[in-house]
Amino acid sequence: MHDLTGTLPAVFTALQTGSIDLIRSRIITEGTRSLDKHLRVAVADKVLAKAPTQTPATLRAAVARAVHILDPTGAEERHKADLTDRRITLTPRENGMSELWAFLPADRAAADATWQRLLTDPATGALTDIGRTHYTPPAALAEYGLTRDRRCRFSGCRQPRIDLDHPIPYPAGPTADYNLAGLCRHHHRLKQHPRWHASLQPMPE
Repeated sequence: MHDLTGTLPAVFTALQTGSIDLIRSRIITEGTRSLDKHLRVAVADKVLAKAPTQTPATLRAAVARAVHILDPTGAEERHKADLTDRRITLTPRENGMSELWAFLPADRAAADATWQRLLTDPATGALTDIGRTHYTPPAALAEYGLTRDRRCRFSGCRQPRIDLDHPIPYPAGPTADYNLAGLCRHHHRLKQHPRWHASLQPMPE
């Protein structure tokens, strides 16, 4: 309330007279909170005329646009600062549900994007599973698999030059540490023969 009475009296007056509701007053207040008093007043003056007839989403965009126009340098600095605070959080909810919340750059965020699950070892932080969205393991996962196996895992073969293969063929099997096996080129191709069936056994200690 102090923001309205002390810094944005025009917004407070519009709220008192019923020109705007509490939601719209909060959009203007919160959208200008990072500015100094002079700029907050200027942004409020710029958006108040149309605010009563705008939807909350349209008003929020208008406030952001006005902030960028009136303080372009500061807007860029605030954007860079917010980039360091980008995050995605998963919160357990009642009835077996969860809530997913993301704070991301607008030009890179959740219409034509693809979500990808990345699992890591909690002890080492090593990437162990990227699911079924990519056939080729990323560098970190490939390095893990090659370092783990070192030689061809086909019975009786010790060839050191190996490829990483999916024993359960992709995409039925994920690109994960437990579905990647180091095989020499010959045994990699042999696995595709119809009379062969491949399975991945734990490596001996």
